[in-house]
Amino acid sequence: MEDNVDYKELYLKMMRASEEAIRLLIQAQQDCEELYLQSTDHADLCGCRVSERLIEINCLKDILQKTPKNKKSD
Repeated sequence: MEDNVDYKELYLKMMRASEEAIRLLIQAQQDCEELYLQSTDHADLCGCRVSERLIEINCLKDILQKTPKNKKSD
């Protein structure tokens, strides 16, 4: 019995479909974030996604600065 299956093409087809699905999910999430920000008072706090990300980054920096660092034991 011959194996005429092009496994490389099957793999590439699955990878392309997976990447397209991921892009679609990311776009849907971003669209929903925009709708959420536009429909609540959050839109007044941060006028754009960049401002929101900067706030998150600053919060994370504060948390990291307050976290004690592990000391190396000799």
